[in-house]
Amino acid sequence: MFDASKYPISASDILSKVRANKTTIYREIASFVSSGIVKEIDFGDGVKRYESSRRNHHHHLICNSCKKVDDIAIDEDYLLKGIGRNTGFRIQSHSLEFFGLCANCQNA
Repeated sequence: MFDASKYPISASDILSKVRANKTTIYREIASFVSSGIVKEIDFGDGVKRYESSRRNHHHHLICNSCKKVDDIAIDEDYLLKGIGRNTGFRIQSHSLEFFGLCANCQNA
């Protein structure tokens, strides 16, 4: 299910598509996260979402109005090296989401 989904999905998304016990779904998701099969994504809205760890590294554009999510790839070498050089901080991982209005909502 995680590999087939183009966008991060929530536990409630999974529950709407499969017949399974809610506790079982949450337990399996936790197991997948701890084993590195899926990544947990937080859009700051209190809903945890998940996507396959096999996908290429990317970030998200989230529309504040319609909640559409698009992936965006960023050349991060310069950015991450600059942060390390300017702060002395060694980045081990990161998550970056952009919030705003998609083209459709801007024109509405």
